Amino acid sequence: MAHVKDNILLKNVSGTIGRQMNIFNRYGETYLRTAKKKKQLHFSAIQLESQHNFADAVVYSKQVIKDPEMNLYYLSLARKGQSAYNVAMKDALSAPVIRDIDADTYTGESGQVISIYAVDHFRVYQVHVAIINAAGDTIEKGLAVQQWKPMYWDYTTTMPTEIAQVEKIQVIAVDMPGNQTKAVLTFTDG
Repeated sequence: MAHVKDNILLKNVSGTIGRQMNIFNRYGETYLRTAKKKKQLHFSAIQLESQHNFADAVVYSKQVIKDPEMNLYYLSLARKGQSAYNVAMKDALSAPVIRDIDADTYTGESGQVISIYAVDHFRVYQVHVAIINAAGDTIEKGLAVQQWKPMYWDYTTTMPTEIAQVEKIQVIAVDMPGNQTKAVLTFTDG
C-alpha cells in the first residue's frame, strides 16, 4: 500500500481506477493499493441460518408497521430515536428464555400447578406444556395461563397419572414474532 504525499491530482480523491487501483483517504492522508479481487463467498451453515433469520425479521417488521395496532404497540416500547420497525426487528431477532420450570409439588394428581418463569425482551405470547412418559408419548398437554406478573405462567394438570410414568415435562415459550424456545424438566428415580 502506497502513501501519497503532496500530489494535487490525488488529494481528497477516492475510488477505483480501471479495476486495478484503489485510492482512499484515512485520517486526512491519501493511500493507493491494488484493487481487491472479488471472491466467491461460501457461507457456513450458521451464517446461512443467521441470514435467513434476519430476512424473516425484516418481513415481520414490515408487517408490523402496516398493522396500526401492532405499530402502536411497538412504538410504545420504542426509546428515543427508535421506530416501531426497529423495535419489531429486535423482537423478531431474539427468542424468549425459559428460566425455570417448577414442578416440585407435582405428584401426578389432576388440578396441580406447574409454574414456568419465561421472559422475552418484549412479551412472551404463549407457553405450551406437555407431560411425557418414558415411551415418548404425551400424557397430557395444554397452554399455561399468564399470572399477574407477566413473566410467570401456571399450567394446571387435567389428568391423574402415576408419577412413576412421567419421564419429563416439556415447555415451549413463544413470543409475538413466533420465536420458540424449548426447555425440558426430566424426572429421575429416587
